[in-house]
Amino acid sequence: MQLPDLTKILVPAWLVALGILGGCASAPVRPTRVPVDRHLLDQARYVEVTYTAMRPDQISYFKHLPSSPPAIPVSPACEPRKSPPHTVRGAWIWHVQRLLDQHGALSVLLKQVRSLHLNRLYLAVSGNLSADAPMLREIESRGITVYATLGDPSDIDHWHRVDHAVGAVLAFNRLHGHGFSGLQFDIEPYVLKGFAEHRRELYARYVRLLRKLRIRIGSSLPWSVVVPFWFDQIRWGPGNLLAVVLRQADGITIMAYRSHYRKILALARNGLCAGQLMGKSVELGVEMAPMPNQLHYFLTRRQFRRDIRNHHGHLYFAGEKPPSGRIALHYEVHGSALSFYPDMGSVARLIDRRPGYGSFGGWIIDGLKEGAHAIKNH
Repeated sequence: MQLPDLTKILVPAWLVALGILGGCASAPVRPTRVPVDRHLLDQARYVEVTYTAMRPDQISYFKHLPSSPPAIPVSPACEPRKSPPHTVRGAWIWHVQRLLDQHGALSVLLKQVRSLHLNRLYLAVSGNLSADAPMLREIESRGITVYATLGDPSDIDHWHRVDHAVGAVLAFNRLHGHGFSGLQFDIEPYVLKGFAEHRRELYARYVRLLRKLRIRIGSSLPWSVVVPFWFDQIRWGPGNLLAVVLRQADGITIMAYRSHYRKILALARNGLCAGQLMGKSVELGVEMAPMPNQLHYFLTRRQFRRDIRNHHGHLYFAGEKPPSGRIALHYEVHGSALSFYPDMGSVARLIDRRPGYGSFGGWIIDGLKEGAHAIKNH
């Protein structure tokens, strides 16, 4: 495995630091020890240590320090237009099994949905879909449409698994009057191990998967793809990766995780404009779950080695507290800049707004349950 040159990585460290690589699902459990890759360390000049809640939780290796964030490229000119009269007010629901297993959980969710005047839910589905039939019937009886959300980063290498999942949704719709109104794919190859070293190859497999989905789904159901805001910065063919996704899917959802309207639009503007020019729908995803503050420290390899320990032949990082003294580079990312938590009122006001683009498809909230819990205990 060859250590990547930071200046050539298409998803630079500053983007990772802004919290856009985690996708829609909840953050993974932090390890008690952070392992050290001996091979990558030997090639590195700098090591980035990320501290969450004042404890180390991630290590990355680089040949060079990151440069200043590049300017977001200017999108093709597009004239302001009125947004469609009917737009999505939605939410992602990841722990669907809890709605089936816990008494009253669905009623609580529907109460939250009603309070925000939501009109669509995106349910992460898997396994035996027939068990979901009563739940879908109850949700749709309230005038709320339901999309099936599918996807895993490794899906780029498992077409048969994706094909089976799509077939299961289509079969469910044939058997039940209250079926899914559409499909959404949350497939994030950039979180796969070794992405920085093999990004072009992984993106190529991702694009091939989307083309297969276009053929497989056809006009059976409308379908969309969840994308990070920076896909427009990744050159692909004569254009960029965001344009490739838009050409395949019926629409996209941009993870524009910021807590201020202007900053959300700044991240999503290129996507909204591209969608308008291509006649595709673009929804904007916003975060309501709590996100911790993070401290990022770039240490020289010599500084980093001081806190390496050997445990039964395995190296791990033992710097339990953020380092002090002369540091090559360090900065902080505030969770409050990425998430509206715990201000549900701001989210309610946000989803009443309609950006002036003909492509604007609506808003999707991540972390609805966490946000509602904050209001209850405020």
